[in-house]
Amino acid sequence: MPSEIKPRYVSKEELVDSLREVVTVFNDLNETRIGLVLFGSRARETNGVDSDVDLFHFHCGDSDEYIKPIRMLDLRIDNLLFKFGIVSPFFYRVTVLKKWLLSSLEDEAYRRELLMGRLGLLDKYSLYIGPDEEENNCLLERALELSSREPYSLRW
Repeated sequence: MPSEIKPRYVSKEELVDSLREVVTVFNDLNETRIGLVLFGSRARETNGVDSDVDLFHFHCGDSDEYIKPIRMLDLRIDNLLFKFGIVSPFFYRVTVLKKWLLSSLEDEAYRRELLMGRLGLLDKYSLYIGPDEEENNCLLERALELSSREPYSLRW
């Protein structure tokens, strides 16, 4: 094994496709419903070769038992990023529950708290990857729209 891992350029499309595959296989094997939201320089495509990868977890399932599966998923993502030469990925180690986001659509104060806190780093280039992609991207887009922030959507 080489003593130094050399990062290589990874396009947003390649990164998203690879993350989608990891998330899909993981959810199928573990009967979970966990997605990711990619944000930051790699979502905006302003990253350098050695830029980190900003992700947070988006739990779509009904169960409140999501901490252990998320840690297991993180290991698989770390392995994927290591293969790309990304050895110091940064995960915004936060989990957003879909039920929180749904509640925020009904309650302006709750929405403001959620968007200014946990989702405060999202912008129009951020992208949800995981189960029910279209539905969950629309849900995040609607929440940002209601918050009078820049629209979330980016359509390929």
